[in-house]
Amino acid sequence: MIKRLLILAALSLGAVLAGCSVLPEDSAPEGREIRFTATVGTFQVKATDTAFETGDAVGLFADGYSSAYNTPMTWNGQRFLPEEPLFWGPANNTQSFLAYYPYVELSNSRLLFFVNSDQTTHELFTASDFMTASSENVVAGSDVTLQFTHSFSKLVISINNMLEDEIADVYVSNVMGMGEFDYSRSREFYTFGMFGTIKAGKVALADGSVAWAAIVPPQSGNPAILVTTVSGRQYECTAEGSVDFLPGNRYNVKIDLSPDMVSTDFTSEVTGWTDNKDLMFGIPETWSVIGSWSGWAADLIMAKSPVGLYETYVPLEMGDEFKLRKNQDWTVNYGIGDPGTVVMVGEGEYPLTRNGGNITMCEAGTWLVQFDAAAETVTFRKESYEAWPASVDGDDSDWCDLDPNYVFSATCSNGSQYGAISMMKAFANNDYLYIYFEYDYDSIGWGQDEYVPFHIFIDADNDTNTGWWNMWQEPGIDYFLESFLFYEGYGANYHDAGLYKFTGEDCSGEWAWTEFDMSGISVGAINQRTMSSYEVRMSLASLPVGDSFRIGIDIEQEWTTVGLLPSEANGGLLEVRRYYGD
Repeated sequence: MIKRLLILAALSLGAVLAGCSVLPEDSAPEGREIRFTATVGTFQVKATDTAFETGDAVGLFADGYSSAYNTPMTWNGQRFLPEEPLFWGPANNTQSFLAYYPYVELSNSRLLFFVNSDQTTHELFTASDFMTASSENVVAGSDVTLQFTHSFSKLVISINNMLEDEIADVYVSNVMGMGEFDYSRSREFYTFGMFGTIKAGKVALADGSVAWAAIVPPQSGNPAILVTTVSGRQYECTAEGSVDFLPGNRYNVKIDLSPDMVSTDFTSEVTGWTDNKDLMFGIPETWSVIGSWSGWAADLIMAKSPVGLYETYVPLEMGDEFKLRKNQDWTVNYGIGDPGTVVMVGEGEYPLTRNGGNITMCEAGTWLVQFDAAAETVTFRKESYEAWPASVDGDDSDWCDLDPNYVFSATCSNGSQYGAISMMKAFANNDYLYIYFEYDYDSIGWGQDEYVPFHIFIDADNDTNTGWWNMWQEPGIDYFLESFLFYEGYGANYHDAGLYKFTGEDCSGEWAWTEFDMSGISVGAINQRTMSSYEVRMSLASLPVGDSFRIGIDIEQEWTTVGLLPSEANGGLLEVRRYYGD
């Protein structure tokens, strides 16, 4: 399961000090136009390995005799020209300047920057290369030299393709793509936001070979490289351990693709950027359940439990057949009994057979499937109403058995700009929070992503004087759970989701969160038959929630909210009161 890692990546901006010699008296600098020249590091290159191009725009901040507040400046081929000329003050007067590339308009005085999720063209790629430059205490009359340094990381991915299949696209996934540049105080860049996917663009290397490249903000986490082929196959390499993407670093990734295996070498190189330690990528092993209910076309990914078993909850009807397979491929698959047969089973443990017969259950319902890969056995357990008030299967038909006085709901307002979620309802008892929501499958805008994140936000103390200022335009969020919806059913019923606690200043919008190690805190299931509803059960054992608390949910695509409940028009979060029985 992909998990979210929250970081604040600080960049050091080197100050370029101009000479401080006294100008001759007859130079009369006052009123002279300030001239701006620029370089990018010692190599005078951008991410594109070319110089600044005519029309490139930067933003300028300046204090002193001539002030500038995010003033755009455009490169004319020789120097940067401000939108309106700036002029020097009296002789020996000094002034400081801060610039960044590329220019963006401020949002409520905040300088927010997003890399492009699609970097397949020259324009989209270069527009993602955030750079900064400063020049301090420049004496009046001098030319201002802005030496830009790269603030983000650059990945160059080379692929040795030994398949009888052409490469279609290359992606960098599980990375954050946005942040904020603090131009007024620390002059640092803070990376935050939801994890997403960046589509890399083709580039030509010096040796004439073709590679794929992407720009990524500085961050720490567990990224993955996803390669897709023309025939629709996918190959994914994930980082072994946490990776530190440092500002100004170029990372070279070399991948060998063959029919039998994928190998990856992840190193760094000094080519106009800064050196960094070697990093390793590896191939993850996944197990899934696949069955007749989806036409044998959609895998339910099994999560690995703390004791090493692969688990998932499967809602089954009489006559459904299924098998287990590795890495969403039929090369390694398990059934029960002889190949070509259908074996009916019930609760208990069963030995598995490589390429064995299809499995069917003796009774309809939601079944826990536990797979022991080492022992090659599978255990089935049917979940009943007594186990918890509602079976987690993406179907709300059993919610009618719950006390209606403790089922709390919200629906999407007409005209909402966040209409991907149409309705939600929640129920909480002494142990768990249950949430069921319905979404518009087609309006999410999946693009090339296999999954989109959704979040459960919790105001645990029901107090708007504490917690994070949020998209409902009020403070209060103390925790959130992040999990995922999966495209075309490629998903997990059992989510090892991430739980985060707000650690910033109360009532602020500061993105400051600490992740809990809470393996197995939630169980979730997509409705495999309708592909339009989802159900989650979340443990409340480790959360300091009282008799009542407030919640909200969202779905995001490309770091942008597309579904939100309660709707922004309704105002505020949904209050939930816990049920303790009769």
